[in-house]
Amino acid sequence: MEDGTFETQSRLTFIGTRYENEVQFVCEASNEILKKKDLPPISHSVTIDVQCTCPNCYCAPENMTLNESMDFILFCHYSANPSQLTHVYWYLDGHQLDVAGRPDKYRNGNVQHPSLFVVNASADDMGEYTCRVANQVGPSEVTNSAYVNVQYPPEVVVLAEPEGPFSEDTKPNVTLYCDVIKAHPDTLTRVRWFSNGTLLKELPECVDNSTALYDSQSELCNVDPSRLLLEYVMREFHGNYSCEGMNAAGWGERSSPVPVVVNYRPGQAMIEYYPEVVIKDQPVTLTCNSLDSGRPEASTFRWTRNSHLVPDVTTRDWKIDSASLETKANFTCVPINSEGEGGMASMVINVLARPTFITRLPTYHGALMSADEVSLTCHVECSPNCSIAWLKDNMPLENDTHYSVKNVHLPADFASGQYENKSRDPPEGITISTKRLQVKEDELPSKIKCSAWSYPEPSYYWVHNGETVITGSSILNLDYPIKRNQAGEYECVAENRHGKQKAITVLDVLFKPECKIDRHDTTVGETAALLLICRAYANPQDVSFRWRLGNETLSDSIEVSGLESRLTLEASPSALGTYYCYVNNTVGESIPCEIDVTG
Repeated sequence: MEDGTFETQSRLTFIGTRYENEVQFVCEASNEILKKKDLPPISHSVTIDVQCTCPNCYCAPENMTLNESMDFILFCHYSANPSQLTHVYWYLDGHQLDVAGRPDKYRNGNVQHPSLFVVNASADDMGEYTCRVANQVGPSEVTNSAYVNVQYPPEVVVLAEPEGPFSEDTKPNVTLYCDVIKAHPDTLTRVRWFSNGTLLKELPECVDNSTALYDSQSELCNVDPSRLLLEYVMREFHGNYSCEGMNAAGWGERSSPVPVVVNYRPGQAMIEYYPEVVIKDQPVTLTCNSLDSGRPEASTFRWTRNSHLVPDVTTRDWKIDSASLETKANFTCVPINSEGEGGMASMVINVLARPTFITRLPTYHGALMSADEVSLTCHVECSPNCSIAWLKDNMPLENDTHYSVKNVHLPADFASGQYENKSRDPPEGITISTKRLQVKEDELPSKIKCSAWSYPEPSYYWVHNGETVITGSSILNLDYPIKRNQAGEYECVAENRHGKQKAITVLDVLFKPECKIDRHDTTVGETAALLLICRAYANPQDVSFRWRLGNETLSDSIEVSGLESRLTLEASPSALGTYYCYVNNTVGESIPCEIDVTG
């Protein structure tokens, strides 16, 4: 300078950071003169104001675990200059949250209160949270994250292995699984099992309390609570099963019930009938009940009458429109379902008959005055046995020297009362219920009844082709599938010691045709030809024919006469092949007969 002094400058240059904000910087100057005089350096200080957003803005706490429906808060710590924020941003798994747009879900999270308050936590709120703030200088950087773990109770469903339904006869083992559909954490620590809504078992059966079945060190405490084993499954296991699962978040809702269906045979049957007093020619209904109808409920019933199967009746109720002597029998029934047969029931039914005249007294009866005796007879049907009284001019007659009354109880349901019973009557007036019966082969023919009047009562037997086929019954009951060789005349013979009388019925057995093809070499004019003759055996004999060569139906050069059909072929290579003949009648179509024409 002009006075010989010096002007000295010193410059400090640096990049201002948040660490220099509000830091005091001091500049000191000294020379030899000050040092010789032992004086302090001259100094000047300045405090700098570094405006910035805080790059180490961070969330806290960094890990949080809570249960569903709880509220939680996340703090966003920051430092900035100026401290007045212009924006606060929150992110979940990298996606910005609409904090202001969902006031029912989020509170705060704004420039006045940067911390985020989340209401009623759910699985959707679980994940990684980050925050950013901004002031007039700019936004901060993300330096850390906070992980929120939201635990929620299990949602479960019951699965069965193997799948049902199950048969009690096999007594299988069935495993039920309480399967997790949705849960966090997804490990079940305890499971409650329910059968038809009633608590069956809570697994494992040990906890650290005095009510546990086993102490916590027992091996049974290490079982998988989500697995329930049903051993040797029987009908008692049938029901609807459900479960509740527990994890770290607590107990979940009970699952929908899943049926475990156990099928079994019907129980012991019993026969009931109505009315309790069965009257001949009146209806009666038999019912096959059982103490337990089984599962599924018995739908088929096997009835027998005096040990003979009744194939036409397979229902629980058997209605007999008109009770007869056949109804006076030992009946059995067996209930049947898909699992098998139940216990057989047996019941003997007695049939009563009101007194009914079989043979009435004639309106007029004449006799010679010189006759040694005069006999009058009446026949009455009744059960139990009834008494017969005679009256003359409305006055009762008793046995004396002039009148003799004799009552005879005959077998079955007839009783006879007569005046000095001296009559000797061979069978007469024989009738037969059906004179001609048509039945298809392998079906059961209807019953045919034969009846005649005589005294004593006649006995009956049936003859076919010279051989006796049924004895002791007036009913022709062929209770087996009929065959064609059993067709023909059946002769009913009614006899007593005074004589016999006969009546004939014809059993006409219908069956599908059978056929056979014969080949004959012939000529048509001067041309060689082949003649195929299809001969049928059928009943009824009104039949129709059709011919086929391979898959082709033939219609030309065919003549039909009765049980024969003739197919004429030209002797040429085009006639070679396999020919089929089909014969049809009202019963059905025959199995095709065939012949190979090779040359």
